[in-house]
Amino acid sequence: MLTRARIAEPNTDGALLGWTLPAILDYVCSHRPNPCALNQRVDGRWQAISTQAYRQQADEIAAALESFGYGNGDRAALWMRSDATFVIADMGTLVAGLVNVPIYPSSDPAAVAFILSETAAKVLFVNDIETLERLTDRLATLDELCHVVVTDGEPNSQLLGALQVLGLEELRRIGRARLDADAPLPERLRSSVNHRDLATIIYTSGTTGRPKGVMLSHENLSSNGLTSFSELPAGPTTDSFVSFLPLAHVFQRSSHYAFVFQGGPIYFCEPTELIETLRETRPTIVVTVPRVLERVYERIRFTGAELRGVKRLLYRWALKTAERFELGKSPGVLRAIEHRIVDVIVFRKWREALGGRIRYLICGGAPLEPSLANFFAAIGMIPLQGYGLTETSPVITFNRAHRNRAGVVGEPLPGVEVRLADDGEVCARGPNVTMGYYLRADATAAAIDDEGWFHTGDIGEFDDDGFLRITDRRDNLFKLSTGRYVTPQPLETRLTAEPLICETVVVGAGRKYAAALIFTTAELVEKWARLNGLPSETPVDDLAQHPRLLARFQQLVDRANRGMPEWSRIQRFTVLLAELSTENQLLTPTLKVRRRKLHDVFANRIESLYEPDPPHIESP
Repeated sequence: MLTRARIAEPNTDGALLGWTLPAILDYVCSHRPNPCALNQRVDGRWQAISTQAYRQQADEIAAALESFGYGNGDRAALWMRSDATFVIADMGTLVAGLVNVPIYPSSDPAAVAFILSETAAKVLFVNDIETLERLTDRLATLDELCHVVVTDGEPNSQLLGALQVLGLEELRRIGRARLDADAPLPERLRSSVNHRDLATIIYTSGTTGRPKGVMLSHENLSSNGLTSFSELPAGPTTDSFVSFLPLAHVFQRSSHYAFVFQGGPIYFCEPTELIETLRETRPTIVVTVPRVLERVYERIRFTGAELRGVKRLLYRWALKTAERFELGKSPGVLRAIEHRIVDVIVFRKWREALGGRIRYLICGGAPLEPSLANFFAAIGMIPLQGYGLTETSPVITFNRAHRNRAGVVGEPLPGVEVRLADDGEVCARGPNVTMGYYLRADATAAAIDDEGWFHTGDIGEFDDDGFLRITDRRDNLFKLSTGRYVTPQPLETRLTAEPLICETVVVGAGRKYAAALIFTTAELVEKWARLNGLPSETPVDDLAQHPRLLARFQQLVDRANRGMPEWSRIQRFTVLLAELSTENQLLTPTLKVRRRKLHDVFANRIESLYEPDPPHIESP
C-alpha cells in the first residue's frame, strides 16, 4: 500500500500535453524563428544553423529514410557525439516516424552490438568511418542493419556485404530529390506521428547487470521538458543555453527539446571545452550535474588559497559571506548589505570567469551537496535541483525559481503524482512515466504496478512544506552485522563536495561498522601540499602519507559524520591515489559509480579497512 502522498493532480493547465517532438520544432519555426538556433565550433569558429535550416535538414533526412522504405516503428541508432548533427539526425528520424536509439560514444563495441541486435536497428548514424570500424568484427551478426550514415566528411558510398555506407550529405541529397518529387511528404509524415507513439529507446548505463532499454513516447519527453521549463522565467530574446552533457542521456535530451521550444540559441561543446565555451558564449541557463559544480568550486577554493595580501583577505571575506547564505531564507538587512558589497567586489569576478551571465544552473543526475547549492546561489548563479530517472523522462520533482531550497529536490512537476510507499520508496505516476522496458515484460511488471505507479527504487521523505528529499537508493542501503542499516548517500555527497576529494564510496555490508574509500589524485595532493608548505620535491606517494594530510582527511570525515546516527558514521577510511572514469569502467557514462565493479577492483583495500590497524593511504 502507498502512503504519505504528496500529489500534483494532473491538469491540462499545468502540464503541457499532446505534443509530438517534431511539433515542437514546427511551432518554433512559426512563432520563434532564430537565425542562430544551433551553434557549434567548426575549425575553431562558431557556426550557426537557423531554426528553418534545422527543420529543413531534418526533413531531408526523413525523406531519404522514407525513400529507403523505412517507416513507423523501425529503429535507427545514433552512436554519435552530442552536437548539432546529433539533434538534426534525431529530429530527422522522428519526423520519419522511426524510433531512435541513442548510444553513448564511449560505449564499447560489444555493448553497441548488443543494443543494435536487440532493437533490430536498420540504420546506424556514426560520426566517422573509424567509429564504424570498431564494429567490423560484429557487423556480420547484425542481420537487420542495412544502412550506416557517416556524418563527418563525405565518404564514398560503399557496400560492406549487404550493408550500405553513405555520407550524411549524400543522404540529404537523396532526401532533397525525394522532396522535389513530393513536396507534401513532410506534412504527411508528421501527420502519421502520434504523441503517444514510441519515440526513443534509451538504454540505462547499468551500474549492475544487463542494461535495459527504456521506451519513451513523444509525449513522455515533450510533456516533461516543456512543462519543466514553463515554470522557468526564460525567453527567446533573453536567454541562451550551453549543451555539454551527453544527448544519449535523457536529462540533456529532454532539456534540448525545452531549449528548442524556448527559441534561444543553443551552444554545443564537449565537457573539456566547457569553461572556454561559457566565457565565449556567455549563456544564461546551463544544464549540469553536481560533479561539474564541485570542480568549479574546487577551482575557486584552490585559486583563492594561493592569493596573498589584500586579495587574500577579500577572498576569505567573500567565501565566508557565501557560506553563510541560505537558499529560501531572508539574510536580514545587514547581511544583505554586506552581500551586495561583496558581490560588487568579488562575486562579480567569479561570475565573469564563467561568462558573467548565468542565471540558472539546472542540476540533476545526482545529489547536490546543500553547501554547494547555497554557495552558487550566493554568488548569483541559482541552482535549481530536480529529481528523476530515465524511466520518468526524467523529471519527477524540481525546485522552482521562486520556491527553492538547498538539500531538497523540489516539488512535483505539474501533472505528475508522487507518493511514498511504506518503506519510503518514491513512486510516480503521470504522462512522464515510461511505456516500459523494451522486450522485458518481466522488468516492466516489476517496476510499474497495476495502478500505473512507477517504483523508482529511491528512498525519500517530504518535509512539512512539501519538498522532496532523496535519502538514498534502495540498492545502496546495506545492513551491518549488527543489524543496523546504513544510508551511504549523505556521507558520500558531503565528502565528494570537498575540493580534496574526487569520489567517495561508503562500504560495510555485513561488517561491524561503516568505512569509506576516498579517491583523490596526485594533482590535488600536490596542490594541497604546496599551499600547506610541504617540500615540493617530496614524491607524491610520500606526500599522500604525510601526517598533516592524513589529519586533514580525518577532519573532513569527522565533519561528514556530524548529525549521522552513530552506527552509520564512517569509522575508518583509506585514501586511494586513483581516478574513477568511464575509461576504466568504474563510472557509467552518466558518471555514476559502478559499485559492484569497484568492490571487485578494490577488494583488498576494502578488506584492509577491517584489519586491526588498516593503512590510511594506499596507491593502486
